[in-house]
Amino acid sequence: MSEPDAAPPVPPELVHEAVRSRLRQERARLSHSLERWDAELAEHRRRIGERAPCAYRGEAAAREEIEADAHACAAERGREALQEIDAALRRLESEPERFGRCGRCGDVIAAERLEVLPQTLRCRACAESKTSAEGR
Repeated sequence: MSEPDAAPPVPPELVHEAVRSRLRQERARLSHSLERWDAELAEHRRRIGERAPCAYRGEAAAREEIEADAHACAAERGREALQEIDAALRRLESEPERFGRCGRCGDVIAAERLEVLPQTLRCRACAESKTSAEGR
């Protein structure tokens, strides 16, 4: 399955260097965000823990718990994304000749897709067919 309207092929070493750079930038950004989310979550949990337990703790306490849950979810998504980035960097280093090939059909993943989603494992067609299959 070839990507429709794919641009002419870019030399793999240029794609790899651009992807490596993008992955490292995204990893640094996510690491910084995770530190902030973890600190904010710890602060929310500290404030929640300071309140005396009772059946009704009020709107402020409920809001604090919701914010803590939101920070916990964001941190979890960030950790998952960080794992995907680390896996992509390992693939890029250990198997550069296979990096940028779809894990499902084996076709080359368009450089434009790798630029936007450098950790992707699938070409657009396979990703779309997986998404539509999951929606059934």
